[in-house]
Amino acid sequence: MRKIAKASSIADKLHKGFVLTCIGVSIWGLFVGGASYYHYFTVTRPARAAAKQKLLEEEDTRPRQKSLLPPIGIDFGLFGFRKMYSIIRQGIFKSVKVCPTVATTKGSSFSVFTRVMASTSETQSGGQNFSSSATQANPTLASLLKLGRLNHVAIATPDLKKATAMYRDVLGAKVSKEEDLPEHGVTTVFVDLGNTKIELLHPFGAKSPIQNFLDKNTSGGIHHICIEVDDIYQAVDSLKASGKIRILDPKPKIGAHGKPVVFLHPKDCGGVLLELEQA
Repeated sequence: MRKIAKASSIADKLHKGFVLTCIGVSIWGLFVGGASYYHYFTVTRPARAAAKQKLLEEEDTRPRQKSLLPPIGIDFGLFGFRKMYSIIRQGIFKSVKVCPTVATTKGSSFSVFTRVMASTSETQSGGQNFSSSATQANPTLASLLKLGRLNHVAIATPDLKKATAMYRDVLGAKVSKEEDLPEHGVTTVFVDLGNTKIELLHPFGAKSPIQNFLDKNTSGGIHHICIEVDDIYQAVDSLKASGKIRILDPKPKIGAHGKPVVFLHPKDCGGVLLELEQA
């Protein structure tokens, strides 16, 4: 019995010692943690804030490089797209006029982009000169084609009246009257954008190519793009001679503007149905 009582006394002392040790360690941990938090909020954090403020003040005093582009809009040169920007300036947006009913959201990416194009529409001097690979490889072909401005982007629509009302009544654009073109199997409406046009296409007749397009794209979509050329007949002859791009029509047909047009095979034009129109 004495041995059992002695063992029980020893175990009791060990238990008390363990409990006291745990309490002491916990108190020490709370003390160290509290001291660390106190030091962070009273010393470390203010020091970091002061250093950051000093860095910002030094940044504000540094001289900034003057942009080579107009003060309004995006400087594509910052992202390495100076060449792309110059091509756009000299091409599609040569005579851009921004419609006030389109870019109305101040600060939006589309608004900024259109303002960049508008601000550079009449400043063509001093830009970079680019020579096309077609000129270097085949000067005769390039001189005969003489690609001009983007005449229009054609969009096939299953509901011509609804699409016309959207551009006219919602976006505030000027639209033309419907015109049937039996030779092409389409009914067209043109939307005037100032620097170019949108051509709305709707099937006309039983064998309309637009109907085939809408069967695959029930909601409609971009059907083709049209680019002007100086002499479409010389362009057709030179394309046939080169053998690089197939022509869908044996000879030009009269298009919606009363001018001859011809379509090029999309498989030879990067997957895009390309229309050439006499300028």
